[in-house]
Amino acid sequence: MSGDYPTLSLIVPSYNSSKYLKDLIGSILGGETSLGIFPRPEFVPNEIVICDDCSKDDTEEIIRELKLKYPEIVYVRTKTNSGTAVACNTAIEKATGEYITRIDADDMRESGSLQKLMDAQLENKHSFIYDDAMIFVHGKRTDKTWVMRDYNLRDYLDYNGNHSGIMFPKVAWKECGGYPPEFSNGRDDWAINIALGSIGYCGVHISGAGYLYRREQQNRTVRTAGTNNQELFALKIQNRFKNLYSGSDLMCCGNRRSGSNNVQPSSKAPVVLVGSAGMTLLRYLGMNYGEETYFGPVTGTAYKFKKNAVRNVDNRDLSTPKQTGLLDLQDHGNRVFEVYVP
Repeated sequence: MSGDYPTLSLIVPSYNSSKYLKDLIGSILGGETSLGIFPRPEFVPNEIVICDDCSKDDTEEIIRELKLKYPEIVYVRTKTNSGTAVACNTAIEKATGEYITRIDADDMRESGSLQKLMDAQLENKHSFIYDDAMIFVHGKRTDKTWVMRDYNLRDYLDYNGNHSGIMFPKVAWKECGGYPPEFSNGRDDWAINIALGSIGYCGVHISGAGYLYRREQQNRTVRTAGTNNQELFALKIQNRFKNLYSGSDLMCCGNRRSGSNNVQPSSKAPVVLVGSAGMTLLRYLGMNYGEETYFGPVTGTAYKFKKNAVRNVDNRDLSTPKQTGLLDLQDHGNRVFEVYVP
């Protein structure tokens, strides 16, 4: 590493990904890759911590070979196959850098892109940083750039707004509790984005496709992208961050939006603890493909729904004597919501 930059650890969760590791390391530290030869950047991480999640391929042998050329590589292995979230946490526990950034084992980075992330990080120390991504397939960059949205925690509760290759202070990982281990089979990146935002580390988006995302039907995002899987992951997110979905614990980028479809609560209404009376899953039955906001008549919570969306609602907002609850609502004689049973 050159210049007066703080220490940086790049973490790599890896499972049966040995055939991609040479590409990854070559793109970060300089060397031959399937996309051609990458020059060694002026700014490189102090270490690359690869966590092998009990792979059954020749990962350990490939890493041993790579370490002969690249002493920056640190190898650690989980005790049992536990999923990406645990592998990330294991790698970060081993990491010595003041800052952490992640790359998945089958992906790569453009030369110089880590320095851009670090420059933005130093300008926004109480944040996490992310850039755009370019998709590459079978040794060729495509013309498909995955442009990320600017960060808004309220929006991130409904969808994952960026790729997994974020940068953040290691202390932020400690403060938010790390990658939630229950996301062992996917969407761990979505969960950490929300976890960081929940303690005030909001995302900062920098333009430019620095992250190179391999799309060859090999990654978990492709395998878990079906409608049923998306719904299950959304429910897991909601259960993990119930207080955020109630609106009671939003610390940044979480202002309520105008334009609701039912009676808004009075500003003089007493403050209630959302979820203290229990919560029930509701499915939105409306035909609107966009996003609709419904306010709970008792708690004042702003609940956002898209077509077929399912989310937790405070039990007091379900139905009221004045029939202003969410289960009381009708549109042209049809119910707007129904109780959802997984």
